[in-house]
Amino acid sequence: CRAKYRYDDFRRDTVTRLQRYFNETLFDQIPMLVDLQRVISEVTFMVTPTAADMTQGRLILEQVPELRDNLMRRGDWKKIAREQEQGVFADSPENRARHKRKMDSLVQT
Repeated sequence: CRAKYRYDDFRRDTVTRLQRYFNETLFDQIPMLVDLQRVISEVTFMVTPTAADMTQGRLILEQVPELRDNLMRRGDWKKIAREQEQGVFADSPENRARHKRKMDSLVQT
């Protein structure tokens, strides 16, 4: 377990705060806490690794935006922008009527 869970100063201080709640009555009621007290005592004397040691050997994954890369490689963006400007963003009665017919056909099917 100690190989997987690395203690830094914050974690060590958090765990050692539990010591104030340990007493003989509690150990009589829950005998397994004696082992926990021993582990916490060992953690108290443990030398915590530096920040550089904590990050060493970690695997860092970076998300690769494949979809965006493919889109950027494929298209003639100036041509697409002209088509969008003339078709979608042009505010004329013909375009509004065409968009209305397109939306009506979507609703009817």
